[in-house]
Amino acid sequence: MNGFTAVWRFENFSYYWQKEDGAEINSPEFQVNAIPGARWKLKLFGTIHGFRMEDSIGLCLQRAEVDDGPDCLVLDIEIAFLVSGRSLVHTAERFLTNFRKRDSSDAVYAMKDDVLCLMRDAFLPQDVLTVRCRMWELDSPVMEEEQCLARTIIGIERAFFVGIVENANSLVPGLKTVVHINSASTDKLSFSMTIRLTDEGKFAAEITVHYQFIKLFTAKVMILDSFRNWKLCGQSVDWKKSGEVCEFPLTVLFETLVSDKRLYLPKGVMTLKCEVAFSTEAEPDRIETIDYGFDVCHSMQWKASNVENANSLQSIARDSESSGTLKSDLIALYKDRTLCDAKLCTENETFLAHKAVLCARSPVFKTMFTSDMREKTDECVNIPDLEDDTVRRMLHFLYTDTIEDLQWEDAKDLYFAADKYEIFSLKQKCSSFLKHNLQTSNCCDLLLLADMHNDADLKTFVLDHIVIQNQQVFLSPEWETFMKDHIRLAAEAYSMYFKYGKT
Repeated sequence: MNGFTAVWRFENFSYYWQKEDGAEINSPEFQVNAIPGARWKLKLFGTIHGFRMEDSIGLCLQRAEVDDGPDCLVLDIEIAFLVSGRSLVHTAERFLTNFRKRDSSDAVYAMKDDVLCLMRDAFLPQDVLTVRCRMWELDSPVMEEEQCLARTIIGIERAFFVGIVENANSLVPGLKTVVHINSASTDKLSFSMTIRLTDEGKFAAEITVHYQFIKLFTAKVMILDSFRNWKLCGQSVDWKKSGEVCEFPLTVLFETLVSDKRLYLPKGVMTLKCEVAFSTEAEPDRIETIDYGFDVCHSMQWKASNVENANSLQSIARDSESSGTLKSDLIALYKDRTLCDAKLCTENETFLAHKAVLCARSPVFKTMFTSDMREKTDECVNIPDLEDDTVRRMLHFLYTDTIEDLQWEDAKDLYFAADKYEIFSLKQKCSSFLKHNLQTSNCCDLLLLADMHNDADLKTFVLDHIVIQNQQVFLSPEWETFMKDHIRLAAEAYSMYFKYGKT
C-alpha cells in the first residue's frame, strides 16, 4: 500500500477537554485508498479500561463500527501528539498492529497538565490540538504518500458588556469598586464585575457570569481611549464555571491613567469592555470536515473550497482512462525521439527531449528556453552535476509522471534534480519515498539533505525520527561521524530531543 498520513486538528480544544475528566471524542472517519472498504478514526480519551486517567490524555487509532474492509489487517502505524502547530513530535509511538474490525491500537499519552497548562503554548497554539497518525505495510517500499486532514471545531459562544467606573481618578487602594454595566451583547447572560486598586498602583479585575448553563468561560478586559480605540489590558488564563469568580491582573497602571486623563479618564470616567467566551453544559456544537490529497498536510491549512467534497475519497482518484491514453502517447513520443528539439547533456551522455514538455513540467526549463539565456540559442542544457541515470529517470518522470524501481540513492539524486529544476511533484514523491524508508543508519544522511535544500517539512520529519528513536541514533557509528562533520545540525537535533523528546 502507499503510505498514509492522517492529521487531526481539534480547535477550541480547551472548552471541551476542561469540561470533565474522562472526556472522549473521535475524529471524523477517514478511508485509505489502498484498503477499500475499511474506515478509520482517531480517538482522544481520558479513561481506559474503566479507570480514570485524570493526569493524562490518550490517543489511539480505531477501525470504525461500520467497516466493509478485510476482517484482519496487519499494519505498521505511528501515532503522535504534535507541538507548536508543526510536525514536531512531543510524544509518539510506533506499533505493528493486528487490526480486526472495531479494534483499537495501543495508545500514546500526553500529560494533561502539559497540554493544558505547563506547555500550553506548544501543544495548543490558538487553542488547537494537532495529532497525527501514519500507516503503512511492514517492510513495504512507499513511492508516494496519501494524506488527509481532519478538522473538529468545538462550538463556543461569545458575549460582551461595556461598563464604566465613575470618579476613577479617586480610587482608593485596597477597596473594590463596582463596574456599572451600561450595555451588553445579550440579555441571556448576567454579568458582574469589580476592579481593585492595589497598594502598588496596579489593577485587578474580578468577573462573575451568572448563567446556569455555562460550563466553562474565559474573559478579557479592554479599556477605551479618547480616540475610541479599545486597548487590551488583561485576560484570564484559567477556565471558570458559572458562578465562580474569574480574577486576573490588568496591565494598565493607575499612574498612567491619572497622568493622561484626557486619553483614558475623560471627566474622570474609565470605560471598560469585557469579552467572555464560553461553552455550555449541553454537548457543544461540533463542526467536522475532512480533506484528502497528496499534500494537504504539508501546510496544515484549510480552504473553504475543499469542504463540499471533503467526504469523498473519489476527489483524489489518480488518472482517468483518457489521461492514460495521453500518457502512453507521450511515452511513445519520447521513446521514438519524434520532433525532439532540446538536448540535456551530462558529462557522458546526451538526452533528446521536447521543449514543450520540459517547459510545461519545470519552471526552470521554461525560463531557460523562453528568455535570453544561452540554452535558448544552443538548444542544449548542460548538466554536469547530475548522473546519467538520474537524468534518465527525471525525463521518464516528466513524460510519464511515474518512477520505476526506486532505491535510496536514486531517490536522493532525483530529489536533488527535482529541487534544482523545481519539479515539485517529483520532489514530493522522492520525499515520501525517503521518509518511509528512513532508518537509524541513514537518518543523518537525510537530515543533511533536507538542511542543504532548506526543506523544513523533510527536516522536521527526520528530527521527529531522531527524537523518537533517540538512543538508537545517538549511539550509532553514523551519528558519531555526523557529529564531527556537522556539529550545528547535531546540536539542533540534541536540542529538539531535550526540549520535546524526554517525556
